[in-house]
Amino acid sequence: MQEPFNSNSRPSRRRAAAAFAAVGLLAAAAHVLTTEPESMRLWRETLPLAALIGALAGAVLRPADWRRGALIGLLAAPAFALAYALAESAMMAGRGEIAGAGEWLAAVWRWFVVVIRQAAVGALAAALGGAVAGHWLGGRAANAD
Repeated sequence: MQEPFNSNSRPSRRRAAAAFAAVGLLAAAAHVLTTEPESMRLWRETLPLAALIGALAGAVLRPADWRRGALIGLLAAPAFALAYALAESAMMAGRGEIAGAGEWLAAVWRWFVVVIRQAAVGALAAALGGAVAGHWLGGRAANAD
């Protein structure tokens, strides 16, 4: 029987951030390898962003079991899509391709949909990696007690 959740047994923020940054890197690599592995631009854009989102999610949520880890990994896909859409739309606005808040919001939505449609492999990799990281973090926290 599993013990009730004890907030004192949660993993450290640093360890959780590092584990989920690695999950983000692996998920982004899986995505790029299955979509456009020859695109250096895609490698440069997705890996750091996915690592940042993973690190933030890990540090804030600090999962202590595989279920929470998998859920965080899965929910990171829409967070990544939104961050990527915001960045692409901001670059478009900077180049003068869109003007006004309405066009900018429409561009954000279009990019979000494009990224989500292509995110299946990355989301699956993030969920699996998140489950492994959550399990590992849970074991590390329990051993620290």
